[in-house]
Amino acid sequence: MPDDSICATMAVMMTWSSTTYLTLPLLVGFGLLVLIMFLRWAYSPKKTSLIERPTKASFKDDYGVLVPIGNPANYAEGEKLRQELIAHNIKATLAFTLEGPQLMVWPDDETKARNLIRGRV
Repeated sequence: MPDDSICATMAVMMTWSSTTYLTLPLLVGFGLLVLIMFLRWAYSPKKTSLIERPTKASFKDDYGVLVPIGNPANYAEGEKLRQELIAHNIKATLAFTLEGPQLMVWPDDETKARNLIRGRV
């Protein structure tokens, strides 16, 4: 059987001290503050957030140098055409415009791309 002095010492060690009532809430509050600051940063409206924003549709003229070569019926058809253009070493992208999905290529590849997808868009 354990000695009574050892049991008394363990009982004193397992009880909370008067500083625990102050430090524990401060630590929890600090942890919550850090969490709140991280979430505010992650979901801030600034452009520095790591969370991807939804794609916004715009006019087909808003894509700079890229030239629209076709207007597929839906996104799946446009993606198939884009993959076919990529297979023929033509850099292409599928953009969401207000007129619907738009297949875009660089001006140097425009005639080659139009010849390749002629009749399907």
